Amino acid sequence: MRAPVNTAAKVGSQAMFNCTTDKGTDPDEDVIWEYNQPGLKYAVRIYDSADGDIKTKYRDQFGIELDDMNGAHNLLIKDVQMNLAVTYVCGLKENGQKAAADLIALSTDSCFTVSLWNIGQHISYIIMLINF
Repeated sequence: MRAPVNTAAKVGSQAMFNCTTDKGTDPDEDVIWEYNQPGLKYAVRIYDSADGDIKTKYRDQFGIELDDMNGAHNLLIKDVQMNLAVTYVCGLKENGQKAAADLIALSTDSCFTVSLWNIGQHISYIIMLINF
């Protein structure tokens, strides 16, 4: 599985997370997308390829881009907002393999520091926006 990567996007724009499975190994493997929001005990499931689409209550916020030839199940965030700046997880339903990436929502006139945890390593990002 090719994992998604941390992504920064301006508030009001779109963002895309890539998740590509090894289609040749198990073409019937179901892919899921979830997000982990601070304060929630469990991950929230947005997409399950077994259902074939984004869960109904999330269709205004998210979309899915499929490429059956290479096994891609890319998550589209249609309108980046600060409350959507969380950790997104792509996973293979049957074997439990998962990979996570963070969305960093950038406002147009701010300077801030965001700390991310990724694969057990602490990464600090300092982002300075000038006329972004």
